[in-house]
Amino acid sequence: MKPRLYISVTLSLFLVVLVLIATCGLAWADDGPVTSPSSIEEADSSSASLTDAEPKPEFATVKDLEGKPVAVLNGSVLGDAVVEATGVDLEFKYFNQLADSIQALKGGKVSALVSDLPICKLLVAENPGLTILPEEAAKDDYGMIFAKSNPLRDDFSQVIDKLREDGTLKGLEDKWCGANEDAKVLPEQVWDAPNGTLKGATCGTQMPMTYMKNGEPVGYEIELSLLIAKELGYRVEFTEGDFSSVLGAVSSGKADFGVCSISITDERKASFDFSSPSYHGAVALVVRDVNATTDGGDVWSNIANSLKRTFIDEDRWQLIVRGLGTTIAISVSAGILGIGLGYLTVLARRSRSALPGKLVDAYQALVSGVPLVVILLVLYYVVFGSFEVSGIIVAIIAFTLSFGSVAGSTMWTAVTSLDSIQEETGMALGFTHDQVFKEIVFPQAATVFMPQLAGQFVGMVKETAIVGYITVLDLTRASDLIRSRTMEAFFPIVSTAIIYFVFCRVLAKVLSVLVRKLDKSQRPKTVRGVELHEHALRQFDTV
Repeated sequence: MKPRLYISVTLSLFLVVLVLIATCGLAWADDGPVTSPSSIEEADSSSASLTDAEPKPEFATVKDLEGKPVAVLNGSVLGDAVVEATGVDLEFKYFNQLADSIQALKGGKVSALVSDLPICKLLVAENPGLTILPEEAAKDDYGMIFAKSNPLRDDFSQVIDKLREDGTLKGLEDKWCGANEDAKVLPEQVWDAPNGTLKGATCGTQMPMTYMKNGEPVGYEIELSLLIAKELGYRVEFTEGDFSSVLGAVSSGKADFGVCSISITDERKASFDFSSPSYHGAVALVVRDVNATTDGGDVWSNIANSLKRTFIDEDRWQLIVRGLGTTIAISVSAGILGIGLGYLTVLARRSRSALPGKLVDAYQALVSGVPLVVILLVLYYVVFGSFEVSGIIVAIIAFTLSFGSVAGSTMWTAVTSLDSIQEETGMALGFTHDQVFKEIVFPQAATVFMPQLAGQFVGMVKETAIVGYITVLDLTRASDLIRSRTMEAFFPIVSTAIIYFVFCRVLAKVLSVLVRKLDKSQRPKTVRGVELHEHALRQFDTV
């Protein structure tokens, strides 16, 4: 099949599969059309409007949840706060994304989920069949975090106290939790900044405190950070990542401060300095509504609505495009550098000295014995922790080390599989040791290892999905951010899976064509000026 035709067929298959999966998934979920609330105030009433009866929680009190599985986000202390405040022993199950915990609650895998009250109200409004447990679970205060002994902490605290006294914090709360979406914009950083630029770390999944809109971090705590920076004569550059990456960025010095609905606790105070509370809130539990009735609605309308929310609203398709571009950039760069590194390991093994070969053995044993995500985190937060190095560069380095190890092993296996008599014959003909390798051995070995490297490269592309751990916006992280805004776990994640599938299939096809063109044994042969193809040569050999 020609490459262009192959790509067209694959893209058509992508659309068909997406529609089929979405149809089955939406019909199974039976959630009906989902409409985002325009405010937290509206969220309180929107749940009741979706049912004929008043919402009735599946559980009446926190005590009723004792011994039952409860969802909580990784890195969050809200579950511990509930246990400490109520004395009820809860069984926690940890999730990376709020959307995942919602899906687990809907599917019956957990009995409740714990989050901050503003977020819980939004979850209930956007997910029919869920409601908030009437009993308040615990009190909760948010604060900005700083590395230990950072003098900025005191400066930020003074400004926060001032803004609380003059009513600015109340105004921010009304703005970001209110009904006027047009007002939810950040001030432009056009003020003088004699003290330079601060680096802030945030996560884009904690609406309305910190979330992503039109590809940029916004929210209550983001605007508060800008107001503080203006007062102190700074500008702010934000880096977005998941919750754990915010903590890691601040502790390693990559960020001057962190904001992400971070609860102030004694345990965290041992590792970070907290500002004065930037928000006084409460912890709530979301449970299933036993009185809820669902109206599946028109399946095609649901699909269209999900497509719109996932790709069109707020130009979220741009996040997908940016994420895919980052994935491609990391993969291609690491692939090229990794092949070069692998070739160097082969040369090292051929050295007359035993030391280079032992060093290669140690390098490959280390890389193959440690999970790649751990290597990625160590490089970003430890090795380059005190350096101004982009997360993309660190990701390229990590995947170069990983792919170089695999490529080197594959190349070496192919080289050693060749009959040693070829090298001996080359030496007898007057070739040097290096010339024999470059002109005779390696070209023949390449025909063996190139198809394997192509498959390994495609596998590496899929492995890049972990780079979101170091605040890199790749395709998977873009999907996470979209899910955090739509609160819809199914459609964004399936869409991302299909995009990966299509991209990798097209990439595999392109690489297979490239491998065939580079393989000299697959090229037409010429005998005394006459061009003969493979089938003709076989007939010639038979005669």
